[in-house]
Formats: sequence, structure tokens, C-alpha cells
Amino acid sequence: MQLQGGIGVSDSLEKLGYVIGDATPTEFYFITDENKHPPRWEYVLVKSTENINGEEVEVDVIAQIDAIYSLSLALSGKPSLEAVEKIIEAGLVDRRLLARARVLGFLYEREVLQPRRAIYPGNDVFRAPESILKEFYSYPEEEGLFIGHLITRPDVPVSISMRGFRKIGAIYRLLPLISYILDFEISVVLFLHLPHNIVYFTFILIRGEL
Repeated sequence: MQLQGGIGVSDSLEKLGYVIGDATPTEFYFITDENKHPPRWEYVLVKSTENINGEEVEVDVIAQIDAIYSLSLALSGKPSLEAVEKIIEAGLVDRRLLARARVLGFLYEREVLQPRRAIYPGNDVFRAPESILKEFYSYPEEEGLFIGHLITRPDVPVSISMRGFRKIGAIYRLLPLISYILDFEISVVLFLHLPHNIVYFTFILIRGEL
């Protein structure tokens, strides 16, 4: 195993296809085999290199498929019914499967970081192994709060950090005092955002009578 959270070449990875077309640090497209046909919301892994603290580090970037495209160059455009039937009868339908994946981040020293470099076309795309997903979506038992499992990977538990709740609890206890000082009625809205294992808390101040 690699020391920086990457998966070594000796680990078993199921290849799904190759990165193609334009790619950015936040998303990429890849072509896959129709026999494998990964479903929407499946998790994938691509290897990349990031500069971290002045060092070039190979990282395993985790992404999630959010769109699947099936196409055929022979049947592109607006062919007539007769033309389609002839192409099918001649066995000329060249089915292709494309997928778009949204980048979630990569693990480095137990932290989820965001890539700053684009994924290179031609890179292998693998099905993300459960071992790295469990690390990606979990915290140590003494720190994490278990909230369920991934829908597409029921064997992968998901937890969030209790540190965020401790902070929000401390702030929540101050709200009555803040309301009195500012003469504001305070409504608290809580949003949980889990793709990057981050909890966001939003406070909304509404002018009103106390």
C-alpha cells in the first residue's frame, strides 16, 4: 500500500474504461465497455498527481458517475426508419457507452482534499474499491457519528464528525443572548452535505419582534 492513501498497483482494481475528451479538476468523461456498464451514482477511481506541500504525490481521486450516455455513430443524426433497419440488419451498429463523473476528492493523511489539476485523457478509470470508500466516508469510532450506508454500496458505512456538532451546540446555546443584544429573531437552518464528508451549518437572521 502507498503511504499517502493511494492504492498500490498490487491491489486488485476493476478497470471500467478510459478518460476521454475534455476534463477539469471537478469532472471528466470516460468511455466504458457495455458489458460492464457501470450504473449512475457508481463510485469510480482515477489516479492523478497533485502538488502537496511542494511535493509531487500520486493520489487516488474518487468520483461519482452522475450521467450515462449511450450512442452510435452509425445511427447519429436523424436517419429514416428504413435506413436504421438496414444498418441494424447489416450489423453496423457501433454502440458506445460514455459516462460523466463528478470529482469528490482524494484522501491525504486522513483528510479529503480537492484536486487542483485536471485528470489526463487516456488515464484508466477503475471501480472504486470498498476499502477506500469506507475510509473516504468515515471517521474514527471515537469521533464519528454513524448515519447510514451508501445507497449504491450498502456495505460502506457513512459517518460524520462530531466536532461540527459540538461547535454548533456551543453556538446554539448563545443564540438567546445574541437575539437579545441584536433585537433579532434567529432561526437556525441546518444543512448536511455529505459528498465530501463535510457538514455545513447555516444561520439565518430574521428581523422581527421578540
